[in-house]
Amino acid sequence: MWSNALRNVVKKYRKLIILAFALGLLTIIFGTIYASGQFILRSSANDPQVELAENTAQNLANGTSLDHALPSESIVDVRTSISPYVIIYDDAGNILSTNARLNNQLPEIPHGVLEYARKHDEHRVTWQPESGTRSALVVKHFSGTTSGFVIAGRNLREVEKNDNMLLIAVGVAWAMSTITSVAVFYFIV
Repeated sequence: MWSNALRNVVKKYRKLIILAFALGLLTIIFGTIYASGQFILRSSANDPQVELAENTAQNLANGTSLDHALPSESIVDVRTSISPYVIIYDDAGNILSTNARLNNQLPEIPHGVLEYARKHDEHRVTWQPESGTRSALVVKHFSGTTSGFVIAGRNLREVEKNDNMLLIAVGVAWAMSTITSVAVFYFIV
């Protein structure tokens, strides 16, 4: 009895079921496209910091002095600048040197970030020190002549703008595909 009733419902709403399936499939496809693009954008945001952290850590492990370890003498405002910055910590978690400032103060990275890097040699993380300010950090633990941590970071403002543009582009493409699918089903099927 239930099987006959179900068959009748499926037969009656067949076109609607096919349309719902097609729209669901389109949503999954475009969601996957966005997620893939967003992953590529965010993971590539670490590229400059990886090089900077690894080179600085290697130099410090080989005995380079702190005076010569930072990439530049200019101060980088973590909140407003998209320039990379470096923070050098000793093994106890004290800041030794940095070209970074946040609200005219030395930025404080959570010690859990350092501890993870100590255990795993490296840590890549998104850090949000305050609302509206996000940075891509690469934390590298080093040991040699001295030991400690190098943090290389960069503001994610431009990456997030590109992510928003990707979301709009994929959203428009999804909407156009959805409208086209509905029109095809309405007029042709």
